[in-house]
Formats: sequence, structure tokens, C-alpha cells
Amino acid sequence: MRNYDSIQDLRNLSDDIFNCVDDYLKYYCTTSDDVVASKENMGLLVDENLSVDILSCDEVGDSSGYYPLKSLLRLNDAGAWEPDIDAAEDIAANYVFVR
Repeated sequence: MRNYDSIQDLRNLSDDIFNCVDDYLKYYCTTSDDVVASKENMGLLVDENLSVDILSCDEVGDSSGYYPLKSLLRLNDAGAWEPDIDAAEDIAANYVFVR
């Protein structure tokens, strides 16, 4: 029988994903052009220990735990890029199973 995770585990991973993308945007994407360039060649990697990091597609190679950065961003009402919480929750749900 499969062991299930807690809802808190799901929230923690979703928060980790969201915060990782948010930190990347804050520290490495100071202009809109930086975000556009990053969307094309950067992504989020979720490893087997459920650790998350932003890496270039060249660093990762072929990995099932790699998600392009463009799939994790949305434009807010002010027209600025921000992490997409819905995308973070969808990714987390692929790794944490709550009964």
C-alpha cells in the first residue's frame, strides 16, 4: 500500500517552488529583457529529494523533473512578471500525494 503525504508537505513543496522562482526573478532579472531571455533557457529542477533549483537547460540535460521557467511565470495586473502560484501547485502535486 502506498504511503501518502500530508497536505502540509504539498504546501511546503509548492511554497519552495514559488519562492525559488520569486528569488530568481528578484536577484537575476532586473529588467523585462532579463526575464524574456531567462524564460527561453532557464527552468526549475525538482530533484529526487524534492529540492528545487533554477538551472539552465544545458546544465540539466534530459530530466523529467525539469520545468521551463516560462511555464512558471505570469504577468500581474501592473504588467510585471511574477511567479505563478497555480503552476507551482500543479508541479508540487506531481510529487506529493495527499489522500
